[in-house]
Amino acid sequence: MFNTFWLFAFLSVVLVYGKKATVTIPPEYAGELITASVDCVRDTGVDPDMLNQIVQWKLQENDNVKKFIFCVATATGYGDSDGHVVVDKAEKLLSNSHKKKEEFKNILKECNKISGSDKYDTLYKTAKCNREKQPIVFSL
Repeated sequence: MFNTFWLFAFLSVVLVYGKKATVTIPPEYAGELITASVDCVRDTGVDPDMLNQIVQWKLQENDNVKKFIFCVATATGYGDSDGHVVVDKAEKLLSNSHKKKEEFKNILKECNKISGSDKYDTLYKTAKCNREKQPIVFSL
């Protein structure tokens, strides 16, 4: 079965390097992410082992990977049809009292200004931006 720790990398998904605050994805959101990721592996034809690579963002920048990230994001409502993160939904992954919530939200908005060559490339670049800049790491 798949290693589910990678989970929020599609959001964008936002796994980052360095010493970051770790936030557990609330159970009410984790199920939809897992279901979508399994469905999107099938739908996009990516190698299921690629999921482990998402954790470390050691991905080949290719069309199937970009389509997978887009598929998961849009299937769960974390991404829109243009390839940007839906900020209102993504910010719900953090409690209102989380001290990094405002910074998290501002970085989502900043990274959403990125455009790529198409909707898949846009979401890939948006996810990469978030991964590099966000102050937190999501886990299950």
